Amino acid sequence: MTVDPKYLGIPNICFSLTDKDDSREEEYSRQRIAQGFDESETWCLASTMAKFILPRLKAFHKWANVDWENEHDKPLGDAIPKMIRSFEILIRDDAAWDWNDDEQKEYEEGMDLFVEYYLGLWW
Repeated sequence: MTVDPKYLGIPNICFSLTDKDDSREEEYSRQRIAQGFDESETWCLASTMAKFILPRLKAFHKWANVDWENEHDKPLGDAIPKMIRSFEILIRDDAAWDWNDDEQKEYEEGMDLFVEYYLGLWW
């Protein structure tokens, strides 16, 4: 028996944006069963990816040894909270980019750090 992951009740595995009564739900259910996600997750891929990354980045920060440094001698541990804040800003308004100037700066700094440290996010 094949199960639609959207209705398993497991958090953070399905980011489908449709309701159960949506006319496209039957087709989207087939997509989720076949590939694990439906096309609604690509309507705002930045938001979908941020929703996937944020809880994992928080867990990484909690569990990983983040005392090492990158090639510019900047400690990773100081960068992680800034990355987390960046994803929180993005998710807050579902990627509507409705931020004040301070949030824009926080977002940009966190994203720049995420790009810089991306390949170092392991332990």
